[in-house]
Amino acid sequence: MSSERQSLPACSITIQQELENIHRQLQGNSTKEKVDALLDAFQYEQPGIELIIKALNDRTREVRQSAFLLLSDCHNDLARQAIWNYLPFKKMQCLHTLTNFNFNDYNLEQHHPYYFAIANYNNTLICYWDLNYKSSVINVWDLETG
Repeated sequence: MSSERQSLPACSITIQQELENIHRQLQGNSTKEKVDALLDAFQYEQPGIELIIKALNDRTREVRQSAFLLLSDCHNDLARQAIWNYLPFKKMQCLHTLTNFNFNDYNLEQHHPYYFAIANYNNTLICYWDLNYKSSVINVWDLETG
Protein backbone atom coordinates (compact mmCIF):
# COMPACT_ATOMS: atom_id res chain seq x y z
CA MET A 1 0.00 0.00 0.00
CA SER A 2 1.40 3.42 -0.89
CA SER A 3 2.15 6.01 1.78
CA GLU A 4 -0.41 8.31 0.12
CA ARG A 5 -3.16 5.76 0.62
CA GLN A 6 -2.04 4.99 4.18
CA SER A 7 -2.49 8.64 5.12
CA LEU A 8 -6.17 8.62 4.14
CA PRO A 9 -8.73 7.88 6.83
CA ALA A 10 -10.23 4.40 6.65
CA CYS A 11 -13.67 5.78 5.77
CA SER A 12 -12.21 7.60 2.71
CA ILE A 13 -10.70 4.38 1.43
CA THR A 14 -14.04 2.64 1.89
CA ILE A 15 -15.90 5.39 0.01
CA GLN A 16 -13.33 5.28 -2.79
CA GLN A 17 -13.70 1.51 -3.00
CA GLU A 18 -17.48 1.83 -3.09
CA LEU A 19 -17.28 4.36 -5.92
CA GLU A 20 -14.91 2.10 -7.86
CA ASN A 21 -17.34 -0.78 -7.36
CA ILE A 22 -20.23 1.36 -8.61
CA HIS A 23 -18.14 2.38 -11.63
CA ARG A 24 -17.49 -1.31 -12.43
CA GLN A 25 -21.19 -2.13 -12.14
CA LEU A 26 -22.01 0.69 -14.55
CA GLN A 27 -19.61 -0.84 -17.07
CA GLY A 28 -21.38 -4.23 -16.91
CA ASN A 29 -24.08 -5.69 -19.13
CA SER A 30 -26.94 -6.05 -16.65
CA THR A 31 -29.46 -3.23 -16.81
CA LYS A 32 -30.74 -4.05 -13.32
CA GLU A 33 -27.23 -3.90 -11.86
CA LYS A 34 -26.59 -0.59 -13.61
CA VAL A 35 -29.80 0.95 -12.24
CA ASP A 36 -28.98 -0.37 -8.76
CA ALA A 37 -25.49 1.11 -9.08
CA LEU A 38 -27.00 4.50 -9.99
CA LEU A 39 -29.13 4.40 -6.85
CA ASP A 40 -26.01 3.60 -4.83
CA ALA A 41 -24.05 6.39 -6.53
CA PHE A 42 -26.72 8.93 -5.58
CA GLN A 43 -25.61 8.62 -1.94
CA TYR A 44 -22.09 9.90 -2.62
CA GLU A 45 -22.83 13.51 -3.55
CA GLN A 46 -20.43 15.01 -6.12
CA PRO A 47 -18.45 11.86 -7.06
CA GLY A 48 -21.71 9.90 -7.30
CA ILE A 49 -23.37 12.61 -9.38
CA GLU A 50 -20.46 12.49 -11.80
CA LEU A 51 -21.00 8.73 -12.27
CA ILE A 52 -24.74 9.29 -12.78
CA ILE A 53 -24.03 11.96 -15.40
CA LYS A 54 -21.87 9.49 -17.34
CA ALA A 55 -24.82 7.08 -17.32
CA LEU A 56 -26.84 9.56 -19.41
CA ASN A 57 -24.83 8.20 -22.34
CA ASP A 58 -25.51 4.54 -21.61
CA ARG A 59 -26.77 2.49 -24.54
CA THR A 60 -29.75 1.25 -22.49
CA ARG A 61 -32.84 3.46 -22.33
CA GLU A 62 -33.73 2.30 -18.80
CA VAL A 63 -30.31 3.30 -17.49
CA ARG A 64 -30.47 6.70 -19.20
CA GLN A 65 -33.97 7.30 -17.82
CA SER A 66 -32.93 6.29 -14.31
CA ALA A 67 -29.92 8.60 -14.46
CA PHE A 68 -32.12 11.42 -15.73
CA LEU A 69 -34.67 10.94 -12.94
CA LEU A 70 -32.00 10.84 -10.25
CA LEU A 71 -30.34 13.98 -11.57
CA SER A 72 -33.75 15.68 -11.81
CA ASP A 73 -34.17 15.07 -8.09
CA CYS A 74 -30.78 16.61 -7.31
CA HIS A 75 -30.28 20.30 -6.54
CA ASN A 76 -26.62 20.30 -7.52
CA ASP A 77 -25.52 22.79 -10.21
CA LEU A 78 -23.49 20.13 -12.01
CA ALA A 79 -26.56 17.87 -12.18
CA ARG A 80 -28.75 20.69 -13.48
CA GLN A 81 -26.24 21.53 -16.19
CA ALA A 82 -25.97 17.86 -17.17
CA ILE A 83 -29.76 17.63 -17.51
CA TRP A 84 -29.80 20.75 -19.65
CA ASN A 85 -27.05 19.35 -21.87
CA TYR A 86 -28.86 16.00 -22.10
CA LEU A 87 -32.38 17.14 -22.95
CA PRO A 88 -33.00 16.34 -26.60
CA PHE A 89 -35.42 19.18 -27.33
CA LYS A 90 -32.69 21.80 -27.18
CA LYS A 91 -31.08 20.09 -30.17
CA MET A 92 -34.30 20.05 -32.17
CA GLN A 93 -35.40 22.52 -34.75
CA CYS A 94 -38.89 23.37 -35.91
CA LEU A 95 -39.60 21.68 -39.22
CA HIS A 96 -43.28 22.54 -39.59
CA THR A 97 -45.94 24.51 -37.77
CA LEU A 98 -49.17 22.74 -36.97
CA THR A 99 -52.12 24.03 -38.97
CA ASN A 100 -55.89 23.83 -38.74
CA PHE A 101 -55.87 24.49 -35.02
CA ASN A 102 -57.26 27.61 -33.45
CA PHE A 103 -56.60 28.13 -29.75
CA ASN A 104 -59.32 30.79 -29.76
CA ASP A 105 -61.87 27.97 -30.10
CA TYR A 106 -60.88 26.72 -26.65
CA ASN A 107 -61.00 28.42 -23.29
CA LEU A 108 -57.53 27.36 -22.13
CA GLU A 109 -58.35 28.14 -18.50
CA GLN A 110 -61.06 25.46 -18.58
CA HIS A 111 -59.82 23.16 -21.34
CA HIS A 112 -56.34 21.89 -21.95
CA PRO A 113 -54.85 18.97 -23.81
CA TYR A 114 -54.83 15.82 -21.73
CA TYR A 115 -52.55 13.75 -23.91
CA PHE A 116 -50.10 14.17 -26.74
CA ALA A 117 -48.72 11.20 -28.62
CA ILE A 118 -46.54 10.63 -31.63
CA ALA A 119 -47.43 7.50 -33.55
CA ASN A 120 -44.87 4.69 -33.81
CA TYR A 121 -43.99 5.57 -37.36
CA ASN A 122 -42.99 9.07 -36.14
CA ASN A 123 -44.98 11.16 -38.55
CA THR A 124 -48.33 11.67 -36.83
CA LEU A 125 -49.07 13.75 -33.74
CA ILE A 126 -52.30 13.04 -31.90
CA CYS A 127 -53.71 15.43 -29.31
CA TYR A 128 -56.67 14.57 -27.08
CA TRP A 129 -58.65 17.44 -25.55
CA ASP A 130 -61.29 16.90 -22.88
CA LEU A 131 -63.57 19.89 -23.38
CA ASN A 132 -66.11 18.98 -20.77
CA TYR A 133 -67.78 15.97 -19.25
CA LYS A 134 -69.59 14.89 -22.44
CA SER A 135 -67.41 16.40 -25.14
CA SER A 136 -63.86 15.83 -26.30
CA VAL A 137 -61.82 16.50 -29.39
CA ILE A 138 -58.98 14.61 -31.01
CA ASN A 139 -56.66 16.48 -33.36
CA VAL A 140 -54.37 14.62 -35.73
CA TRP A 141 -51.45 16.25 -37.56
CA ASP A 142 -49.03 14.98 -40.13
CA LEU A 143 -45.64 16.05 -38.74
CA GLU A 144 -44.05 16.27 -42.17
CA THR A 145 -46.56 18.76 -43.56
CA GLY A 146 -48.03 20.34 -40.42
